[in-house]
Amino acid sequence: MDELLFLDKDYERKIGFLVQQFSRMWTRFNIFVTLESSLAGGKFIFDPRGHHLGFAILGIVLSFIWYVFGANDKYLVEVYRKAVEEAGRKITSLAALDRSYPQGNGYHYVGNVYQYPGIKSGLFSWRFEWCSITHLAALLPFTLMIAWMIYLVAA
Repeated sequence: MDELLFLDKDYERKIGFLVQQFSRMWTRFNIFVTLESSLAGGKFIFDPRGHHLGFAILGIVLSFIWYVFGANDKYLVEVYRKAVEEAGRKITSLAALDRSYPQGNGYHYVGNVYQYPGIKSGLFSWRFEWCSITHLAALLPFTLMIAWMIYLVAA
């Protein structure tokens, strides 16, 4: 098999892994958002005035499980992005594209969301790494876990 053909197929497969990881990640995210929303809603419906320990404990456990899934999902996204980056660099080098695009100027592999030129940030289009969508998969449940812990202490 031709090396360039192999690398092209490898690149496609790695992109597929990344896309599938995002799909699994957001499916889990939506499930946990629904569960947390139901729990919070149930707290206000069934215990509007008091502090019920059961809601707090269930919220902490649920948030912790969600956090574990989210942190692992974020890690896998980074692994798959790195794999796509490496495969893209190999193809670029083998196809002599690195001479056409010296120092990476011009060619950008799929998933390079960090240094893509020509994209301007504005009020409705911006990206901060510390609160990116993939970080929110772990940041949101961690924050909710802390909130449930505060609620537990207040109970």
